[in-house]
Amino acid sequence: MDWHRKFLLPNIAAISSFTKDKTPEKKTLSVYINQLERKHFNEQGILTSKVHTDHAFQYSDTPDILHFELPTFYFSGSNALLRGKSTTAIGVYKTELTILQGDVTFSRMEDALTIYSDELSVDNKKQAAYTEKPVKIDHSNSKTQAVGMQLNLETETIQLNSHVHTFYQPDTVH
Repeated sequence: MDWHRKFLLPNIAAISSFTKDKTPEKKTLSVYINQLERKHFNEQGILTSKVHTDHAFQYSDTPDILHFELPTFYFSGSNALLRGKSTTAIGVYKTELTILQGDVTFSRMEDALTIYSDELSVDNKKQAAYTEKPVKIDHSNSKTQAVGMQLNLETETIQLNSHVHTFYQPDTVH
């Protein structure tokens, strides 16, 4: 295990033996984990991200990929804490890439900024997140829609790729 990753594995529910059957329809489950917490530290030893899931699993034919069910992610930017949730996610050990899939929400904890998409890839090494899928961004007085996005988690800057539409809602005075 690399020095910059830490796993807390309180309960491994099942481990199966390796099989040589490579039939695509019949994947062999090699590890099933309850209550997984994964932490990622930068080169200075500072915690940059954390994922928690009640259920994670790994298949024997893809030992470098960990699958998460209903994960919650936390990312520390230089000035803000961001929280991500999705239906599923895939973590790739070699590249430090995490792909959030299905009903992805990514929000800043300090204010009302929330990003929605069907998929979001997070590169822990580069402290960046990106997607080519449609995104919706809700902020206090605006809503933005676009196709494709890059998010720098360290500087908290967003670049939208195409078809960008922003709608502003004026403050109402009562």
